[in-house]
Amino acid sequence: MKKMTTRLPKYTPIGEWVHTWLMLPELMKTPHGSQEAWLLSQAVLDWDALWPTVKNLCHLPLLDSWQPHLASLLGHAPMVNTLTAWGLHAYHIHLAPEVIEPLIADAVKTKTLPLTLIQQ
Repeated sequence: MKKMTTRLPKYTPIGEWVHTWLMLPELMKTPHGSQEAWLLSQAVLDWDALWPTVKNLCHLPLLDSWQPHLASLLGHAPMVNTLTAWGLHAYHIHLAPEVIEPLIADAVKTKTLPLTLIQQ
């Protein structure tokens, strides 16, 4: 963690204020193409809110019809980790190719992930 502190001058109408921020360096810059991301939210995010990020991060094409099936698969792997703090919820998504490729390949082979498009 990296700590940054700022201080307002002592002689202001509101007095002296000190602000401190603790930051995780990984949140400052995420390497592009790393299949890794952090999402921060003040509210708890459900799988529907995380899905667009998972879909964009993954180097494999993911069908929208796979969303409910991948929720449990990625949760057991653990590729989506939840970190909760007071007033803040963080989600670390790490889709390592050496883990997600066999996971999806096996699910397609066992027909857990169907290859047919569902028309709505």
